[in-house]
Amino acid sequence: MRRIGIWILIAGLSAAALVYWLETRLAEPSLDELLPGYSKANSRLMGIYYGHAGKMMWEWREALARPDVQAMLIAVVSLIAAAVCFRVAWLDADRARHP
Repeated sequence: MRRIGIWILIAGLSAAALVYWLETRLAEPSLDELLPGYSKANSRLMGIYYGHAGKMMWEWREALARPDVQAMLIAVVSLIAAAVCFRVAWLDADRARHP
């Protein structure tokens, strides 16, 4: 399980770095860069049409479209998965020591 955890950690952090690097290097201009104020106006309309929940979902969508947030999510998920693997390995070793 430790080896699996290490591989998950290496693969996850590498994927996060690759996603960030590719998304920042090959990025096209965003809608907000092309139309200044677009996101703010659209967020306001979402708030009017769908209330607070619609506005919040729009802001989440905008945040999740950013490459730094995507890379951070990949890194955090891989850290959690690796930590679970390390914990299981530790519990197995502890169980083997104390039958």
